[in-house]
Amino acid sequence: MKLNIVDPQKGIVLALFVVMLSLFGKAKSQEGLGPVEVSSIAFSPNGDKLAVAAGPLTCSEEDLAPYTIHILDSVIQEVLQNLTRHRCIVNTIAWSPDGSKLVSSGEDGLVFVWDIASREVLTSPENASLGLPRRGVTWDSTGQLVADFSIGSPNV
Repeated sequence: MKLNIVDPQKGIVLALFVVMLSLFGKAKSQEGLGPVEVSSIAFSPNGDKLAVAAGPLTCSEEDLAPYTIHILDSVIQEVLQNLTRHRCIVNTIAWSPDGSKLVSSGEDGLVFVWDIASREVLTSPENASLGLPRRGVTWDSTGQLVADFSIGSPNV
């Protein structure tokens, strides 16, 4: 897998993070869970950080470590921190407008709002998905509201 950083005004690819993907891309696999896939990426609003969600395509109730959101420094190209709480692949991530928080949603039907400074989950809406995989998240312009969605019908 290759991660390209593109300058759309100049139309050129900046191969900034190609080498770094060996830290958490397909180069490694989790025992029994298969190869690791990068599933979502998002720059922080000021561009100094890049969040990269990665993990195996299969789910695990026992080991949460494989389903990780890596926070990278986009200048020095190093992993600053890892956020783990999902039990399946993280489908989508989004930064708050001020860059202090990150929201993630995943195949496990969970949504987490993370505080980047403390690496802690601030909130996770209970029963928000009724067990359905989450497919997208976004913040409103004030950073006060998060919207997410799923596809399918709950089995209730």
